[in-house]
Amino acid sequence: MTNSSYDQLINQYPQDQQTAAVRQNLFNVAGNNPDEEAGMQDLAGKYGVPVDSVRFNQPDYQRRATLDSLDYGRLVADYPATAGLLANPQAAAIAHDDVGNLSGLEGLLKFQANNRRLLASGYFALGEGVAGGLQAGAEQLQGLLEPLAGSVLPVNPAQPLAQALNDIRQNQAGWRRYFQGDAADYVTSPDSWARNLEQGSYAGMQSLSQSLMALPYAALTRNPATALQMLAYSSGGQSYGKARDAAVEPNRALLYGAADAAIEYGTEQFGLQHLFSGIKAGSPLLGTLRGFLARELPGEQAATALQDMNEWLSLHPQQSFQDYLQARPDAAVQTAVATLVGGSGQVALLKAIQAATPGSAEQYAAARQTDDNQQYLQELDKLAADSKLRRRSAQTFREFIRAVAQDSAAPDLYISAGLCNKRLGRAVGGSFSGDCRTAAGCADQRRRCAYSG
Repeated sequence: MTNSSYDQLINQYPQDQQTAAVRQNLFNVAGNNPDEEAGMQDLAGKYGVPVDSVRFNQPDYQRRATLDSLDYGRLVADYPATAGLLANPQAAAIAHDDVGNLSGLEGLLKFQANNRRLLASGYFALGEGVAGGLQAGAEQLQGLLEPLAGSVLPVNPAQPLAQALNDIRQNQAGWRRYFQGDAADYVTSPDSWARNLEQGSYAGMQSLSQSLMALPYAALTRNPATALQMLAYSSGGQSYGKARDAAVEPNRALLYGAADAAIEYGTEQFGLQHLFSGIKAGSPLLGTLRGFLARELPGEQAATALQDMNEWLSLHPQQSFQDYLQARPDAAVQTAVATLVGGSGQVALLKAIQAATPGSAEQYAAARQTDDNQQYLQELDKLAADSKLRRRSAQTFREFIRAVAQDSAAPDLYISAGLCNKRLGRAVGGSFSGDCRTAAGCADQRRRCAYSG
């Protein structure tokens, strides 16, 4: 045999070996499910065991992975209805693999309920600010008259007035906190970025709730300065009250409140003036919104940075400047989201007021509400359609939805009868009734779709 023949055999041997190995491996795994194999390899890597160990004990490892994937403390704290459902052994047996969808449904329903509460807080926030501003004036007068009390004057007449205004402010602040709650308690996302988005969204609803009090009057008088003055005065009054509650003496509290009011007025005027100009010129909705946000976003960022610095200097001098700087990134994200949410609502509100014909503003607002309901119900649809629990036990799913509604303090959903019958009835498998009736006293014949449970 020649040398070339030997070389050929030697070169061919590794190829034949590889060919045989490939053939044997494919023969061994040809009947296996690739997705299941990938899952077993993931479990083996997670728990540091051989793949064959997982293969022969796959149910145990999958059960362990399911249990380890849940944050039980967060589930109980943020999703009490879902946790309550899983605390029932029979319900847990049919819902343990549906925790993601159930907590998503609970979060969505609570988000909607929280937004309504935040909107309701605007009236009391404005009242708190007005009372705080009047209290500032009364306390300054009290300080001026104090040397005369007991000599020229029998008593200081400004003292009971200042106390009365303080009591009114405290009352309004209490109602605001009741409706507003602690926005931090509403936030459920563990990820810092997602938390900032949620926090910013709620802050935007709080801002919009106060604008609802100021913008309509400004639009009717065609004077944006009216809204600016109301918002700035309210901001300054709330800040003054915040400082007084922190035991800051009246003169320093006045400086703190006045600085916040000046910052609010100075940073808001560019966006608001452009908004009123666009409304007056009849600009399209999207064009008005783009121009308004282009001016409002940088103004709000400046307002947040300056007002936070004012608060740091006036109320938290024990904190370092580094503490102030560390809070900037999260504050910037939350402010941007809040401006987008609140700004969009302000534009929609003024567009509704702008309508010239009788009733058209109401129709515009109703159309906006219908669009919001449609989007909200589409999200409900998807989560409900993906729910394994709904397919397995409609009764248990209905009980879960009822528990969420009660926990959110919103057992009724007010939407149009058409949307209710078309979407919610399908989404939850009949858990919403068709009992849609005209609400007494509603001029526009709005329908109430009652949850039957």
